[in-house]
Amino acid sequence: MINFNNILRYLDLRFKKNNFYFFKSKNADDLKLLSEYNKHRSKGNEKCFCLAPFNSMMFDIGGKVKPCWNSPGLFEHYPEKSISEIWHGNTYNELRKSFRDNKLPTSCSFCKVLLSLKNFDSVMALKYDQFPLNKNGYPSYMEFIADNSCNLECVMCNGVSSSSIRKNRNGLDPIPKKYDKNFVNQLREFIPHLKATNFIGGEPFLINIYYDVWEIIAELNPNIISFITTNGTVLNDRVKKVLENGRFSIILSLDSLNKMVFETIRQNANFDTVLNNLYWFREYTKRKGTNFTINMCILKDTWTEVPAMIDFCNKLECTIYFCDVFQPAKHVIWSLNSTEIKKIYDHLTKFSFPDRTQNEKTNQNQYKQFLQELNNWFLIALKRESSIDTLQNIDKDLVYKMLYERYSVNPKLVNESEKELLSKKIIEMVNFFPQDFFTKIYIDKLFEIPDELVILILLFEHVETFYNYSGYIKYFAESEKFLLS
Repeated sequence: MINFNNILRYLDLRFKKNNFYFFKSKNADDLKLLSEYNKHRSKGNEKCFCLAPFNSMMFDIGGKVKPCWNSPGLFEHYPEKSISEIWHGNTYNELRKSFRDNKLPTSCSFCKVLLSLKNFDSVMALKYDQFPLNKNGYPSYMEFIADNSCNLECVMCNGVSSSSIRKNRNGLDPIPKKYDKNFVNQLREFIPHLKATNFIGGEPFLINIYYDVWEIIAELNPNIISFITTNGTVLNDRVKKVLENGRFSIILSLDSLNKMVFETIRQNANFDTVLNNLYWFREYTKRKGTNFTINMCILKDTWTEVPAMIDFCNKLECTIYFCDVFQPAKHVIWSLNSTEIKKIYDHLTKFSFPDRTQNEKTNQNQYKQFLQELNNWFLIALKRESSIDTLQNIDKDLVYKMLYERYSVNPKLVNESEKELLSKKIIEMVNFFPQDFFTKIYIDKLFEIPDELVILILLFEHVETFYNYSGYIKYFAESEKFLLS
C-alpha cells in the first residue's frame, strides 16, 4: 500500500536545497570537516549527514526498534507497537525532522567523535549510504539482533549477547523473547521493499525465529542480500538448505589462526571445525556471487597475528574487518599504557601488503584504519597519564549518593518495588568497580545517556555487564576530553 507521507519524506530529503551544516554551525572548520567527510562518501555531497532514519530499522533483543544500534533513547518497543506504527510514528518522524534540519542528537556522539578525529571509514553513518531511499517510503534495510542464543562464551562477550554466558558466567535467567509469529507476519508488509537484511546473534544459526524470517524472504523477495554474522560453529543440513534458498553474505568471526589462542578466546569452540566450516562458507559465497568477510577482534593476545590474518584473507580472496573491542578492559589494547601501545604501533607499521585486487586494497585500507586507531589510543593514554588532575577520582560514597539521587527518585522511571532493588544494585556496582574508575569525566558521560537505559541495565543485568559497558563509556568520555578539547 502506498503511503503518501513516505513519498513526501523521500522527495523532501532528496531535493531539499539547503546544505548540511555540522551541528547547524557556520564555522569554517566545521564546514571544512563536513566537506572532507562528504568526499569520503560513495555518493558524494549528500544533503543529510545520515540516512538511517529514512531507510533503516534495527530490532534488538529487548524489543527496541530504532534506526541504528547507536541510538539510545531514540526508540519504540515491539510488541507494544507494531512495526508499521513504529516506522510511521512520532519517534522516527522527529528524528527525521532533526536530520533534515541538520541537527545531530546527543545519541550520535559515537559518530561525532569519529568525525572530529577524521576517522571517516569508521563513522557508523557511512553504513547507511549503501542502502537506497525507497520512493514509496519503506525502509530498504533491516537489521535483526532479536535473540542471544549462543553456544560460545567468548572472553570479550557478555550475557546480553550470549545465552551461554548469561547462564554459566552470570547465573541469570534467560532474556525474555520479544519476537513471535505475529512479528514475522508483520514483516510481510516490509520484506517486498527491502534490498538488504542483516542477522546478528548470539549465533544466528541457533535462533529459531530467524529461520521463519528467512523462509518469508525466500517466498516474497529472494533477491534480498542477507548478511549473517556467525561464529562458524554451526553448519548442518538445515543451515545449508536456508543458504541455498537465498542470497547470503557471510561474516565469520576468526580472531586467531593459532588453535590454542583461538579456543582460549572463543570458549566452547573447536578451531578445526570452525576452519572447515569457514572453507565451506567461502565456496558457497563464490557460487552465489555474494561477499565473504572475516571479522577479527584485535585483543592483547591477538594483535601479533594481524599481518598473518591479512595474508590469510588475501589468499582466500576475501575481505577482513577489524572489530572495535572496548570491553572488558583486561583483554583490550586501549587499556594499556602509552608505552605498550606505542610498541604495538611501531611493530605493526613495519608490515606492508599487496594492493593489486579490490580485496587486497580493502584489506590494506582496513589495516591503515587500525593503525590510525592505535595512534588515537596512544594519544589518549599519553594525555590520561599526564592529566592526573583532570582525572581526579570521586569517592565511592559520593558516587553512590550521585547515582542514587539520579536514578531512584523519579517515579516515572522507578516504582516503589524497583527502588529498593535499584539501591542494592547501585551498591553492588560501586563496590564491584575499582576506586580509580570513578572520575568526573566518566560520571558526566554516564549522565548523558538516557536514564531509562541505565536503569534497565542496572536492574536486569549482571554487574559485570554494566562494568564492561561502563569501560566503553569511559573510553569515549576520555576520547572526547583529550582529543577534542
